[in-house]
Amino acid sequence: MKFAIISGTHRVKGRSLQVADVVLKQLKEKNHEAQIVDLSESKLPQWHESIWDRNAKENEEWDGTWKQVWDPIAGLLRSCDGLVVITPEYGGMVPAALKNFFLFLTGDIVAHKPAMIVAVSAGRGGSYPIAELRMSSYKNSRLLYIPDQMIFAPADAAMADEKILKRLSYTLDVLAEYARALRGVRESGVINLKDYPSGI
Repeated sequence: MKFAIISGTHRVKGRSLQVADVVLKQLKEKNHEAQIVDLSESKLPQWHESIWDRNAKENEEWDGTWKQVWDPIAGLLRSCDGLVVITPEYGGMVPAALKNFFLFLTGDIVAHKPAMIVAVSAGRGGSYPIAELRMSSYKNSRLLYIPDQMIFAPADAAMADEKILKRLSYTLDVLAEYARALRGVRESGVINLKDYPSGI
């Protein structure tokens, strides 16, 4: 199986990226392919409504800088079987870079693919960004969050906690099984994103 790991922090070499490295290591130990998308390094531009009209002749920005940055990320996401979305908690919220990332996602990229949320907090938090992602990030992307999730809080201690690392391993196994099962849904012919591109 192939997985994309989205590190949603703005901070270069922040704790979320360190957690992403832990996830990457575990996935590779399970003989899965995996790659990190580091939003602190991707230089993904701020979303603009013209992105919805990618064929517009006047849309030079999309054909230029935006396309060069987004197309490699979109290509990785299209080729993967599932995602791990890692979100730090900034003031009890999902950071702007990660919310912006979800605005770029359309159903043809990740529709009916499973995703696992991993929250990272310097203190004892982490639950608010999980609730926020489950509430607002799946509608048009059609991403399917699995019931299991992880919270690394406080992050430094959690990354060295054998119980948490064991639970992470288990949750990644659950994600992989969802990925296998949902492949059949995507290949069933039932999905119609042409007539129904947006959620309700």
